[in-house]
Amino acid sequence: MLKYKLWKKYFLLTAGFIGILAVLGLILIFSGVVCILTDDYSDLSAFAGIALGTGTLFSGFLCGKYRRKRGLLEGALCGFVIYVIMLTAGSFCFGFFSCLSIKKLLLSALCGAIGGVFGVNTKYPESLYQ
Repeated sequence: MLKYKLWKKYFLLTAGFIGILAVLGLILIFSGVVCILTDDYSDLSAFAGIALGTGTLFSGFLCGKYRRKRGLLEGALCGFVIYVIMLTAGSFCFGFFSCLSIKKLLLSALCGAIGGVFGVNTKYPESLYQ
């Protein structure tokens, strides 16, 4: 039985917010690297895609590792939750239709699903179970 009940009820929101923190951390690192090393800001879109894919992969991995079932579906749902959170935050700043992108949705859902499958197939986390 799970020691922490948080992963039973609110696993999508918890994994989604952890993934958002990972995306924001990677964006900060990438923006610092681009700002220090180059003066050309045309590559920021590629770095943002890498950060989004890595953050959703990490979110799906956590969800799959601690839920231990339906890794493909729950990982894709974690990616969708991250996309909705980023779409909501972006719509306040830039407007709804300028933030809407099907490529970001597919990238986040695909990377989340891959992370979920990888998380389900890893070793059993004995520290969370009694």
